[in-house]
Amino acid sequence: MKYRTLGNIKDRVSCLGFGSMRFLTDKDGNIIQEKVNELIKTAMESGITYYDTAYVYHDEHSEKALAEGLKPYPRESYTLADKLPVHLVKSEDELDGYLDRMLERLNTTYIDFFLLHAMSFERFEKVKLYHIGEWLDRKKAEGKIRYAGFSIHEKDTLIDELLSYYPFDFAQIMLNYMDVVHEPGMVGYEKLTKANVPVIIMEPLRGGSLANIPDFIAEPFKKFDAARSYASYSFRWLLNYPNIMTILSGMNEMDQLLDNIKTFNDETPVSKEELEAVNQVRDELMTKQKVPCTGCRYCMPCPFGVDIPGSFKAWNDRAKARYTEEQKAIQLPAESPVNCQACGRCESLCPQHIQIIDMLKKCNKEMTKE
Repeated sequence: MKYRTLGNIKDRVSCLGFGSMRFLTDKDGNIIQEKVNELIKTAMESGITYYDTAYVYHDEHSEKALAEGLKPYPRESYTLADKLPVHLVKSEDELDGYLDRMLERLNTTYIDFFLLHAMSFERFEKVKLYHIGEWLDRKKAEGKIRYAGFSIHEKDTLIDELLSYYPFDFAQIMLNYMDVVHEPGMVGYEKLTKANVPVIIMEPLRGGSLANIPDFIAEPFKKFDAARSYASYSFRWLLNYPNIMTILSGMNEMDQLLDNIKTFNDETPVSKEELEAVNQVRDELMTKQKVPCTGCRYCMPCPFGVDIPGSFKAWNDRAKARYTEEQKAIQLPAESPVNCQACGRCESLCPQHIQIIDMLKKCNKEMTKE
């Protein structure tokens, strides 16, 4: 397992991080705890030390599920990352309550990597209003927080403001070889690197889509090691950047976990030829892309029953299909875009800032035409 120690982070942190936003659930939406336990057991035995969750994941059940999976292991053998839901905080007096609930759910007395979740310009105003920077310092002094950071899907200029406001120890951004210009993208990575702030990566596979590329598009990868998965090229591309400390992956199946462990155990350096192959695949995928949805499901549930991520996945999948028969076989989910009432709730929640209402109209038009 690859490890890195960067910036103010004194821990030797695994470059592969275990994300808990996409745990498998049963038909009633309950997390399948046995599956979580099995995955975490393999992850721990394989040397993964970074475990990421958030207050709001899985309707506030992710933290407890993660804690249950980590229960058999000594607290010092892993690091926990959790995220404060700034958008839910209504006053400065509520901050301690949120942190105490997070600690209780995680069954721990401290959080190693504490993030301000999904920072936006609007949420940053709340951070300043509620003096959250000073509060972070107090919680560090009390030993309840070890490192303070933030996650962001916003313009890179907000990174400048955040770093001027508080000496954050790390930051989490979305980055993959398809989204180098997506906010904050490579510009955000470079700003954080210049400021000596280690970077955590989310959505390295763009919601899993970069692990499931059609073979004809992935042709440039086939001249390399045949045993490497398509997903591995995404991780290897990211590992080429030295200020990336940890890459999160929402592994909910054992084959995904084992494949990622294999990738992060691979000592073969990334070659120029491999990077060029990634560029070729990216260029081809960009010509097929309809909408940059990662399937994070922050937009759900839709008040009118539209399966927004399912609709966008079908749209993208059909665009990537090579033959007419394959294209026809890919259909919209039963909860289709035709039910959209343009209420706008989804757009206010989308971390990718997708114009969902317009995209659903286009999706429905293209997917239903004869």
